[in-house]
Amino acid sequence: MTFDTVYESGSSLASIAGSYTATDGSTLSVDSNGVVFNQTAAGCVVNGQVNLIDASYDAYRNSCSLASCTGTTAALNGTTATGLGTLDANASTQVLYVAIHDQTGHHILAASYTKQ
Repeated sequence: MTFDTVYESGSSLASIAGSYTATDGSTLSVDSNGVVFNQTAAGCVVNGQVNLIDASYDAYRNSCSLASCTGTTAALNGTTATGLGTLDANASTQVLYVAIHDQTGHHILAASYTKQ
């Protein structure tokens, strides 16, 4: 693993705000206040918040709650997940990378979302 200077590019709610497409085809939305909404292809409704950790660095604190999950994801209903994210804005297509885990530590998600 090597250091990536993207980390030193800074962070802001304005830069992370927007609509993103997930690999499952769903849309993740982040508004200018950091409020997150997503409905996954599996039916889970995700409501959450993105916060700055330190505006000097490209790292964000994420938290969300999950509801309306069905099938194999039903165990996620009522859970809260927290984690970290980073926005790679140096590429021609901006990509949001997120890693979160629920409070039990049994469910972990690492995902990338392409900014529309």
